[in-house]
Amino acid sequence: MADESRRQPNEAERCCSECGEIVSKPAAVCENCRAQLNPASSSQPIQSGTGLNPNVAAALCYLLTWITGIIFLLIKKDSEYVRFHAKQAIAFGIAVFVVWIAFSIVNGGAIMYRKGGEIKAAMAV
Repeated sequence: MADESRRQPNEAERCCSECGEIVSKPAAVCENCRAQLNPASSSQPIQSGTGLNPNVAAALCYLLTWITGIIFLLIKKDSEYVRFHAKQAIAFGIAVFVVWIAFSIVNGGAIMYRKGGEIKAAMAV
């Protein structure tokens, strides 16, 4: 019952994540429980030039590996999180390409395929 009578925070206030006490947005420490508070801006995801949430932009980096990685590396210069994932997508794309080349060399340039239940090799020309 006590929770129902508790007032809601206004635009200049927020609730402490530890004790639920209402504190001002710029406060770094809760006055009630002395818990460290996240910066007030962390309640809203930071958006930049593309207008995408950083988590979405980071996920999109992996869509076409090195291609989208380079694109997001160039356009998301302000987000270190997205830049990390863009670099990782580029590295992953390069690693996949190197492994593909290595398998092609080991396989003698042949591409393996399955036809009618048996595996056949078609020489790449």
